[in-house]
Amino acid sequence: MRIVIEVKRDDEPKIILNQLFKLTQMQDSFGMILLAIVGGQPREMGLIELLRHFIEHRVDVSGGGHNTTSARRRARTYPAGFKKALDHLDAIIA
Repeated sequence: MRIVIEVKRDDEPKIILNQLFKLTQMQDSFGMILLAIVGGQPREMGLIELLRHFIEHRVDVSGGGHNTTSARRRARTYPAGFKKALDHLDAIIA
């Protein structure tokens, strides 16, 4: 979005800009607490440290891309496990 404000010849543009920042939401700030659980303990941290922990978490969750053979093996076992569970579903419900 672009807004053009034309000022009168005798007005000071910097003063008008400062008033716009002060009296409107053109410039706004807010506080936030960056809280995360690290090592089982809640901890406040800065943005860089929080991002570093988040990236480490994503690598841990995804397996780091190094263990593809076990992921393929698990993917083959899941359909067989689901089929076996569905075959015995009536007995389990009963």
